[in-house]
Amino acid sequence: MQFSYLALRITDTCPLECAHCCVESGPWRTTAMDLDDARSYVRQAHAINPRSVLAFTGGEPFTRFRLMRDIAETAFELGMPHSTITSAVWCKSEAFARERLAELQRVGLRLVNISYDSFHEPWVTPERIRNCITAAVNLGLPVSVLGSQTRESRGPAELLGGFLDGLPGVEVGYGPVQPNGRAALIPPESLLLEDRSGENPHCPTPQQLLVETDGSVYPCCSAGGDYRTLRLGDARETALAGLRAGVEQQAWFRIITEHGFAALEQIVRRYYPEVRFPTTYTYTCHLCRLVLGEGQLSAIVQDALARYEADRISETLGVWGKLQMALATSATAGERS
Repeated sequence: MQFSYLALRITDTCPLECAHCCVESGPWRTTAMDLDDARSYVRQAHAINPRSVLAFTGGEPFTRFRLMRDIAETAFELGMPHSTITSAVWCKSEAFARERLAELQRVGLRLVNISYDSFHEPWVTPERIRNCITAAVNLGLPVSVLGSQTRESRGPAELLGGFLDGLPGVEVGYGPVQPNGRAALIPPESLLLEDRSGENPHCPTPQQLLVETDGSVYPCCSAGGDYRTLRLGDARETALAGLRAGVEQQAWFRIITEHGFAALEQIVRRYYPEVRFPTTYTYTCHLCRLVLGEGQLSAIVQDALARYEADRISETLGVWGKLQMALATSATAGERS
């Protein structure tokens, strides 16, 4: 799976305090990515794959608008387009939204992702969402309006009503809330849990790298699950190419991206026959956290993977040893003849 998508979480700051926020952003969090570091990440991503694209996430990226624009300028010089995600809380008017989006469009903005659902509703008025959508549409920018839902919450289509009907270049969708961060406090009975017995989900984001504000690197957004297994290292200390190559060599990554979680479960059961992976979860990312996050199952999976890798090495060495013996025997026989 070739790397092609760099996501930068440029800030943890957000004016909102949504109850479902998996990364626990808020106005009290003030960290932001260093500009020189970010520019270096962009150049490294382009060197790995010149066709890679850039995405800005947060927090609310527009709280660090100049930082986002300056990083985007570097990407634009390399021919790397970008997208951004936003709550649109900053869109006080359509004119202001158009001004900001146009400034980013000049340096490669190609998609605007807007998050809106019942969890955003206490903090963002529908008018500001409409301002953002209208401004983007008038600039010819594609728009994706996405919401996260529980059994009781409402998505963007319900909240915005007929406003979205017939708008060109606007897609609307939703996904289930992932129970990480503040969302871990949402009662399980409210989550869109489904029995997915018999399915074999694969990692849906095998081509990504995410860099956090502090330089921590993950192979995906990890749905906010900042857990040890997925942390690849520090981009301020190790080149992105090395971190990406490292994860591609990890057994768990190869298995869940190429063969799926059912294959990973089969490997674990070689060493722990009684183990079964959960069959009820919201989405693949939730299953990934249950299997590779913290807890007893994760410890079992890590031990099984270590034993699996040791057995593979032993088998390889055994084959190589037999080959060497065969070659030595053949050489001896040749000398005698």
